[in-house]
Amino acid sequence: MSLTIYAGNGVSSESNIVSEIDNGNGRGKNTKHNSGTFFAGNSNLNMDSVEEKRKEARRKAWDVVSSAWDSDKAIDESVQERRDKCAKMRELEAEANNALKRINDEMDALKKEYNIEPDSEEQKELDLIFKYRDMMKNPLDVKFSEEEMEQYRQIDMDNLSEYQNRMLELYNQKAGPEKNLQDARKEIIKANQEITAIGIERLKSHAMTDAEKSADEIMKAAGEEIMGMIVENGMENADEKLKEAEEEAEKKAEEKEEKEEELQEIKEERAIQEALLEGTKEAYDRAEAVIREGDNTSMDIGEMADLAVKSLTQPTGDVEKSLEDIKNSMAVLEADLKGLKVDELV
Repeated sequence: MSLTIYAGNGVSSESNIVSEIDNGNGRGKNTKHNSGTFFAGNSNLNMDSVEEKRKEARRKAWDVVSSAWDSDKAIDESVQERRDKCAKMRELEAEANNALKRINDEMDALKKEYNIEPDSEEQKELDLIFKYRDMMKNPLDVKFSEEEMEQYRQIDMDNLSEYQNRMLELYNQKAGPEKNLQDARKEIIKANQEITAIGIERLKSHAMTDAEKSADEIMKAAGEEIMGMIVENGMENADEKLKEAEEEAEKKAEEKEEKEEELQEIKEERAIQEALLEGTKEAYDRAEAVIREGDNTSMDIGEMADLAVKSLTQPTGDVEKSLEDIKNSMAVLEADLKGLKVDELV
């Protein structure tokens, strides 16, 4: 059902169209005045209350959508924070890798400087020391066998070669960059997991879609409420106008009945006068027939004579004029009664 509200004289224009509500397939087309259109100028509806209702609905709808926007914006900011952190951690990761590469390059250069072979006893002892220290830092990742442990115990840590001591110094320099690298990679993994989780939850929630749907429902409910207000007001106005029309019709009917009774009396008086003047049975029968038309009882000759004497006190010309005036008045009343109608307002 499409309901359109117009203000003032009912001219459809952007300035005086107060509201248009469409809760069906209609599109609020501007049509002739019919039961689907209400003209605010013809009713007692307070249009300020309608406009206030529309404003209230818009405020509620905006609050719902705005809240969803704020929530969505907060999520975007949270995701961006994690992306920024990832970028920062990748920079730290790159710095740590560069530092470790520099140290490894120095260790390779030192091995060449001392002309150390990979399978030499000196290098094997150093590799075992490195592995033991790696195990102490990461016991879950590095495993030490009983044989390796026995070999490690036999190393005299106080009598290491110059090459071994310098290599251990470089190894110790790796601690800082390795920790930074480990921390950076953990933070990158954590941030990516959080971003993924946020994306999954966002897909589940449909926050903006739900908010827009809620806003549409709020506006639709407000439209239906406004339409109810208008229909109720229109019904009240229609009832008032119908009551007024019925009272007017009743008044017209009473006036017509009075005129008909007066006309009947004059017709009876004329018929009696003519019967007495002619003095024939046919004339008396005609007079009695006229009297019966008025639902009066039969009248004998004496009663006719008395009524005739009374009516003869009025000149014949005046009787003719009274008869003509009553007929004319009744014609007007008849036209009024026939032309009286009640407009349907709803």
